[in-house]
Amino acid sequence: MLESQSKHSSEYSGESLCFDKNEFLKANFWVDDFLHKNRNVSSLELLRDNLNLYLKRLRGSMIDLIIECKT
Repeated sequence: MLESQSKHSSEYSGESLCFDKNEFLKANFWVDDFLHKNRNVSSLELLRDNLNLYLKRLRGSMIDLIIECKT
């Protein structure tokens, strides 16, 4: 498990997102507010690409957790 975690973290090291991923953890998160806040930070295409990258990271972490629970 530790090997796969380090693989995922090293795979994405050096890549930064154009948004704060902690925004999603807020109890009062609203998509409209998120888009409004980040619309001037970057282009919508860059925001979309960064959201897809973050989704890929989350999926990888979820898969790692599932594998860890099964072993």
